Amino acid sequence: MVRNNNNNQDQSLDPYFVHPSENSSTVSVTPQLNGDNYHSWSMKMRRALAMKNKFKFVDGSIEVPDEHDLNRAAWERCNNLVHTWIINSISPSIAQSVVFIENAMDMWNDLKDRFMRGDRIRVAQLQQEISNLKQGSKKVTEYFTELRGLWEELDQYRPMPHCTCPIPCSCLAMRNAKGFRLEDRIIQFLIGLNEEYQSVTSQVLLMDPLPQINRVFSMIMQQERKAQYGIIVAPASVVEDTSARLVNAVDAQRQFGRGRGNAGFQGRGRGNGRVCNFCGRSNHTMETCYKKHGFPPNWGRGGGNSYGSSSASANMVESEKYDAKGTSNVAKNDDGGMMLTRDQYQNLMALLEKNAIDAKANMMKASSSVANIGGNFYEHSKNYDDTSWIVDTGATHNTCYDINWFITYKEIDPISVKLPNNNIVQAFCKGKVQLNCYRDFRVSSH
Repeated sequence: MVRNNNNNQDQSLDPYFVHPSENSSTVSVTPQLNGDNYHSWSMKMRRALAMKNKFKFVDGSIEVPDEHDLNRAAWERCNNLVHTWIINSISPSIAQSVVFIENAMDMWNDLKDRFMRGDRIRVAQLQQEISNLKQGSKKVTEYFTELRGLWEELDQYRPMPHCTCPIPCSCLAMRNAKGFRLEDRIIQFLIGLNEEYQSVTSQVLLMDPLPQINRVFSMIMQQERKAQYGIIVAPASVVEDTSARLVNAVDAQRQFGRGRGNAGFQGRGRGNGRVCNFCGRSNHTMETCYKKHGFPPNWGRGGGNSYGSSSASANMVESEKYDAKGTSNVAKNDDGGMMLTRDQYQNLMALLEKNAIDAKANMMKASSSVANIGGNFYEHSKNYDDTSWIVDTGATHNTCYDINWFITYKEIDPISVKLPNNNIVQAFCKGKVQLNCYRDFRVSSH
């Protein structure tokens, strides 16, 4: 074999050409081959050799010249150079097993036969790691980089097949298979994100067709930057659930002691004429129907939707007092449930009002709290409904014990707050609470 020594040809394109600056330490791949990282190591090594135009000496493109061939000396020089580069890029323990192999191509194939195998155990480990990987405390970039590294390593064991027919197929089977794999990886990436990215995740999954994985990553990064500036929107499910609870609670408070509604006490008036299209009862609509949307927590279900339960009574801490001139001395529901006399009802309301006064007094004592917060939302007692609150309009700040009540919020430095029961808790975020549907709540000024 004789090389083409045309002077007009660029010498750098000749695989036998060795630049004067190239030596045994010019190429070194890190991390070194240790037996477990062959796929990533071989890819790096292949690129390094191709960059020097020397990969042809290990893939069989250049055969060993005869001893009397004019290119023999040039081939031996390049072979020894490539051999040394590979030795410098593998661990000492592995290097001892191939150091006596003279031909660089034989050494390359020996390493390939030993370490490039269909290791099903490693495939199972990779699939499990991909399935269990979650964002957690990692940033989106760190999470995506780690996940993508696992994908690429798995591709080395499970490469995408391609058509090898003499006449290429005209069907879209292979393209569809590749598309399904990409969709699976987008889904794997999205389901591993934290809950604050739920809204973006839902939007992406509703797209048809799905965008490329890099486009999805860009959308998640935009959401992360919004969160860094304090623009955090509560999930839609939380807002809807909170609004439904508030509407039901307000409806119960408004009907308690008024009209003849669904299960209210016989008092003043005859209701407002609303009829539910779902259950057929009056004094409420289908949007606030308990039988359709569910009863509030701790709702007394004995005898139907009775407003005589302790839960409904708790909602009336700030409600109107029973009218002594009502049409009846007995309070009962339309379903023949629990019945209270006027005296029993007045005693019950007096007890609840006393508890409310005591709670307000304790709230005034808490004005010396560390944060000097002027007012608080607070839960009256264990028997009170979770949706019953008192608002201090003279306060500069108010507190809320449940994160689900917030429409928007952002994290702040922890602030110590002294509660009416003398317990000290940490406030860790601030934001806005949904109260626009609370039409009949009572405001308490101090």
